[in-house]
Amino acid sequence: MKNASRRRWLLGAGGMVVLGAGCGTRPIRAANPDGTYCYEVGKRYHPKRTCTSEPIPAEEVAVDARSLEGVSDLLTVYIVRSSWTDVGTVVGVATTGRAPVEMVPESFARLRLLPGRHRLSLTWDEGYADLEIAGRAADTLLVEIRHRSWAGAQRFVLEAGSAREALPRVAALRLVADRQWASSVGQPSSR
Repeated sequence: MKNASRRRWLLGAGGMVVLGAGCGTRPIRAANPDGTYCYEVGKRYHPKRTCTSEPIPAEEVAVDARSLEGVSDLLTVYIVRSSWTDVGTVVGVATTGRAPVEMVPESFARLRLLPGRHRLSLTWDEGYADLEIAGRAADTLLVEIRHRSWAGAQRFVLEAGSAREALPRVAALRLVADRQWASSVGQPSSR
């Protein structure tokens, strides 16, 4: 009697581990055939999609970016958007005089800038937020987009974060932009 009870308990516990293992991580969706990317949430038969309008970088670039490492002559800034309450708005992140990078939920972007001070601007349909950052050549900074929702109103804020703490989370996010804004004028170069 004792062995049968123990066996049932072990089978039940083992089954919970097997079933629960797939719930903790969600696979990263592939890019669309046109190169854009859509974050999808909701039921399979009625999903809510939030999509970029530009193609995302190749997977080789994404693998390199997930290391969260900088380069010797530029300031590298990683923008991370990963909040469990954030499900459906495209936001734009830019520095002064540059076209914004579109970000969807559960994504990140890598910006390479000239060393010095920069103002990052975050825009969405209902508002904007700013954050001033500064760094030297070879520095790596992390900026997190935090989502706040209260009584139906959406609000986003930019907060400085730690690259070391973000490293495990970035592995499960999609790289949506890799920009090098290393000149004072002109368009950014994308890889």
